[in-house]
Amino acid sequence: MTEKLYIANLDADITADDLRESLEHYGELISVELHPAEDMALAEFKDPEDAVLALRSMEGMDFLGRPLRVGWFREPGPGKLRKAS
Repeated sequence: MTEKLYIANLDADITADDLRESLEHYGELISVELHPAEDMALAEFKDPEDAVLALRSMEGMDFLGRPLRVGWFREPGPGKLRKAS
């Protein structure tokens, strides 16, 4: 199982520090990558059990007025990425 979560439906005004502060309640983080153009972030936990706790606790949670969508991040498989022309 991976320790990396995607967190979607984020408010456009959220900062990586805001998100990190909320996620640290669930355990030690390795990284938080904010992708504001996509209204989402990736969060990687050191301990897989902490990631499970964060996923179960944050899915559907109201965060700055928006319900979060949280799930396991999966790297795109071969042929899933489109090359820029």
